[in-house]
Amino acid sequence: MNRGFDTVCERCGRAPRSGRLALPVCRWRYGPALKRHIELVSVLVNAGRMTVEQAAFLVTSLRDGEWLHDEEAALAKPAALGLTAIPGAVTELSSGLIQRELETALAIDQASLSTLDTAPTSVIFFIGASPEPGSVETKEAYESLIASLSVTLGKPQRVWEDQPTPLEWSDTEVDVGVQLFDRRDTSVVMVWVEHRLRSQEAERRARVNRNAH
Repeated sequence: MNRGFDTVCERCGRAPRSGRLALPVCRWRYGPALKRHIELVSVLVNAGRMTVEQAAFLVTSLRDGEWLHDEEAALAKPAALGLTAIPGAVTELSSGLIQRELETALAIDQASLSTLDTAPTSVIFFIGASPEPGSVETKEAYESLIASLSVTLGKPQRVWEDQPTPLEWSDTEVDVGVQLFDRRDTSVVMVWVEHRLRSQEAERRARVNRNAH
């Protein structure tokens, strides 16, 4: 999971299995297929909120991997889904790893696109945000999204063996993950779609950078 590049989660303090990196600071904040994407975005904007089904559609649309071909595709595909890069909102997380904040008209609390040496690596977004910990609505959104994605992607696996969240689908080169945060001062659901090998390389560089300091 190349989402912040620390060895432990900054919210729960736990380290993920298999040396995978933990989560970042959770800041709040072509052709007929493209036509379908744009039509769905219009529905989302008019509705003014993101349903679980729409979030699942966004995930499965990104999982096809079209946006992973190059940097141009990485910007075009999310844009077709309603996620556009914010000019100037770019951060270098580690050597060669760039994170771009994405602006959205959808009911998403925050979204970002990461690239490694210009190669698209991951898209992350947050939904179901609540200013209260232990939000019932946020947990319901999390559970409903898991159920919806399981219909399409199959049964997910735990990232941490002794914890029910996050859950991940990793049967192709493109991983999908969903995590519920509701134990601290807020509640939110984080969703990610990432290229596994590029993420592993980004993690390796992050470790090298940390050891060098």
